[in-house]
Amino acid sequence: MSSFVNRDINTPYVLKAEHVKSIWDVVRDKIGAPTIELECKDHISRSYTSLNKFKKFENTPQKEIQKLMIRAKSDDYSKHVRVQFSGSRWRTVNIEINGSETIVTNIQDALMDILEDTRPWYSLFSKIDVSNISFIICSFLFMVSYIKKADSAGITSSTKLTTTEAILATAVLGLTVVALI
Repeated sequence: MSSFVNRDINTPYVLKAEHVKSIWDVVRDKIGAPTIELECKDHISRSYTSLNKFKKFENTPQKEIQKLMIRAKSDDYSKHVRVQFSGSRWRTVNIEINGSETIVTNIQDALMDILEDTRPWYSLFSKIDVSNISFIICSFLFMVSYIKKADSAGITSSTKLTTTEAILATAVLGLTVVALI
């Protein structure tokens, strides 16, 4: 029986030489001889069948790596793996694995461990969109103005909120939390 996974992971990452080596080792050990393919800013695609030759590539601003892909096929073509790092704004990592269920599971678990290590400390903040921040600020200002209005009207903290006011306050708070996530 053959199993297959094709998974896009939208996450910021900082890909270092040791991460590429770790992925290379997993792919080589589980599938076969890997190849690294680069798409560069100078519109030249480069391919490496040796990790040492890849490490000698100078990632200058003129030749900046836009996309990096590591892939391999087994000799009998019964299994393959492809890991692609995109240089797009959203930093997509695509993992494609084909083989027995055990192979697919083992490779996917190993790759996910490596990808977890590529996440920078600021990854949580990189997912916050400007529109989310605007929404949070507006929600906060709305709640502050509502509280000030209640204070100026002489409503004390012992006064109960009406059902509509309670639903509105809960909705604003809930939407603010969702925007943060």
